[in-house]
Amino acid sequence: MKAKEIIALMESKAEVSGDTCDKLICGDENKEIKKLGVTMFATAELIKKAIADGYDMLIVHEPVFYCLSDEEESLVKEKRKLIEEGGLVIYRNHDHLHNTLPDGINEGERFFLGLQGECSGKVLTLKESISPLDLARRAKYGLGVSQARVVGNREVPVSRYGMFFGSYLNRDTIKAFINDEVDCIITGEVCEYSLCEYVRDANYLGRRKALVVLGHIGSERDGMRYFALKLGEELKPLTVNYLECDEVYSLV
Repeated sequence: MKAKEIIALMESKAEVSGDTCDKLICGDENKEIKKLGVTMFATAELIKKAIADGYDMLIVHEPVFYCLSDEEESLVKEKRKLIEEGGLVIYRNHDHLHNTLPDGINEGERFFLGLQGECSGKVLTLKESISPLDLARRAKYGLGVSQARVVGNREVPVSRYGMFFGSYLNRDTIKAFINDEVDCIITGEVCEYSLCEYVRDANYLGRRKALVVLGHIGSERDGMRYFALKLGEELKPLTVNYLECDEVYSLV
């Protein structure tokens, strides 16, 4: 199967209007693909390992070149050279995955966290309430998230969770609390001086709100792992594997 056929399949899953970051980042769309890797970030280390392991194509969720517009920047050039010399095709699937119904990342995170309930947009109403602390423990001990943190209510079980995995604008997340749509938000990256302090004060003043913060990679990688499983089913007998890029921080 050619790379462009795989790309067409992914893009057929959702309509994305306006500008999109989903595109072929590197490589030849006409290349025949026999071994496909799915990951959150195509780090230099992961790229090198993928080439050594015989992968022809990577599907990534996040930027490969750090959102830099200068293609002549030395690190960008060095990384691009590594990719080109290895003959890798790299495609970014971000907007299409988030615009499937339901959201592909959210579905994967729900599946691996074992969260059962009804979804309406980004709001998940659980069949059985769970405390934010217990949810954070599921992420840490069940999914290997190294940075599971909780702000506000820790112990009291709640049922209305906002699924803001990855990184969202502060106004989008805080609005869910202001409109009393959710009791707890699960997210990856946060603005500490705004959202975290809002939740801390809301909880102290009796509104029982909480944040579970997992880090960007920790909050979305299992969505990509789920996507790899589903894509592999569709592309049989093509080899499709999830490749772990690891979390970016080292804890001390």
